[in-house]
Amino acid sequence: MTEENKQKHCTQCGSLISEGDKFCGDCGAKILNEEQTEKVEDVNSTIKEVDDEMSTNSNKIGCFNETKQKKDGFAKIGLAFGILSIFLWEFSIFPILAIVFSGLGISRTIKKQNAGLSMAIWGIILGILYLAVRISEL
Repeated sequence: MTEENKQKHCTQCGSLISEGDKFCGDCGAKILNEEQTEKVEDVNSTIKEVDDEMSTNSNKIGCFNETKQKKDGFAKIGLAFGILSIFLWEFSIFPILAIVFSGLGISRTIKKQNAGLSMAIWGIILGILYLAVRISEL
């Protein structure tokens, strides 16, 4: 082995590290011994495996990762009308619009596997609750 192969390199920036260093002189990263490095690599590979498994399983059961996908516009509008029906209760058109747009949002999120299903569901819930309260007042 050449002397270059014997020297350690920083795992963060790749700079050469002297034998007794505890931190990288260039980037300041903590230098791990070989046992610690192996443990970190094991943990990272386990995390990646679990993440891959969760992604695969969520696609099999029809779940969508809502944080990475664009949310459906009808779902957003349905939720907005549901919220408006609470604050602007004198306008009875808002809960009806909330139910209609949220229903369209649910249909589109399931059909196209878009995000926004929970928003659409809450839009329907708010619209129905408002209508139930208004009907009970009659």
